[in-house]
Amino acid sequence: MVVDTLENGDHLPKTPFTEAQFVDLWKAYTKKLEKDGERIMASIMNADVPKTKGHLIMLNFPNEMMKAEMLKLRTKILRHFREELNNYSIDFEITVSEQTASKFAYTPQEKYAKLVEKNQALAELKKRFKLDL
Repeated sequence: MVVDTLENGDHLPKTPFTEAQFVDLWKAYTKKLEKDGERIMASIMNADVPKTKGHLIMLNFPNEMMKAEMLKLRTKILRHFREELNNYSIDFEITVSEQTASKFAYTPQEKYAKLVEKNQALAELKKRFKLDL
């Protein structure tokens, strides 16, 4: 069953699903996007593990750009999950948390600092081989 709009799905099925089922489907969809060459969208979807609250899928992104990109493809993504889970009341609730942004490193120096936090041997490697960033 294909539903072209997201409005008024009152008469459509609302089969219950668990958070684990949704997360498994989310991960599979992300892998499909990567395989299909849609790496940016897959990366955005990998930025957060969704939580479910009834029929709402709660997402928290580190910036407005990621939220905007997710909203651009909202119809396509929701259609996929609604059909797979046979629940046409599924919807997203997306928040932006600036605190989450600190998890992401953008410059080479920030990336290096994050890697050193995870493995101190990297600093020794950089020093021993006189490597630059």
